[in-house]
Amino acid sequence: MGTLLLAALLAATPVGGKSARDTAHFFEAEYVLDSSQCSGTAIGPHALLTVSHCEIPTDEATVDGHYVKIVRILRDGHDHSIFLLSGVTFPVVATLGEDKLYEGEHIHFWGHLDGKTRALYREGTVALLDEFEPDSELKPATVPHTLIQVPTGGGDSGSGIFNADEQLIGVLSMSEELGKVKFAGMFNLDFTSVQLDEARKF
Repeated sequence: MGTLLLAALLAATPVGGKSARDTAHFFEAEYVLDSSQCSGTAIGPHALLTVSHCEIPTDEATVDGHYVKIVRILRDGHDHSIFLLSGVTFPVVATLGEDKLYEGEHIHFWGHLDGKTRALYREGTVALLDEFEPDSELKPATVPHTLIQVPTGGGDSGSGIFNADEQLIGVLSMSEELGKVKFAGMFNLDFTSVQLDEARKF
């Protein structure tokens, strides 16, 4: 995660003594053919960071049960989307960690498991830093990829992953299996400074 991402989010520090827990939110949307229930992290007063695979073709949604309108979506191509929203103001936003991840690092997150158990706390460790090769001829290049040993389930996608200092270091994107061991997976954030500045100021 580069200095551009850090610079764009340095102003997004938790206020009023609240913690990273207060940046975790539940996103839900539906239309005639499908529905989506995912977790997300506030990174601006009206900006929610989640995963792109939670998107469905609608501009209406709820965040923590409250109606919102999706005004614009910013994407980085690494399964990360920032929803710019009207109808909600997030009083606490996440701060990005400065240091690179390392294997064995302790992490924690609050995910909205199955859309029923809200903000369920889990913790684990970074198990492996490697390169993910997309299964597509359209994206032949590898993408920096992290495996995390932590229990996850449906609805956890989009959860912000935090380090011991409660700094945002990634977003839960998928589950993977090596042998018979299941891991959570996430990709490096790759938003431009322009995108992040828009998210912070929207």
